[in-house]
Amino acid sequence: VASPHTREPAIRNGRRPTGRIYALPGSQAALIEAAGSDTVLFALDSYGLDEPARQILGAQAGWLAQNSNVRVTIEGHADERGTREYNLALGERRANAAKNFLAAQGVDADRMSII
Repeated sequence: VASPHTREPAIRNGRRPTGRIYALPGSQAALIEAAGSDTVLFALDSYGLDEPARQILGAQAGWLAQNSNVRVTIEGHADERGTREYNLALGERRANAAKNFLAAQGVDADRMSII
């Protein structure tokens, strides 16, 4: 049985063809395949987007433009250094930085939520 995120070629003559597993259109796997990653990394104690982050988000914005029915949740994370309150606030600023970048690239803000 194929996972909900992938689609395998049909079984023929009692055998499943070997080779590539295809991402379902609109899935997270399809986003990763098209954009190269679903993750943007930040410098320590920073929520600024560096060039690699902007490239990934730009590719994600292009994929989202082609998949206008997809809604996304952007999660902001921080490591365990610092207080819980500081890390939650930093994670929120990071998620908002990504959301604002995507919105500036034309992704409708109503399609995006942050955690």
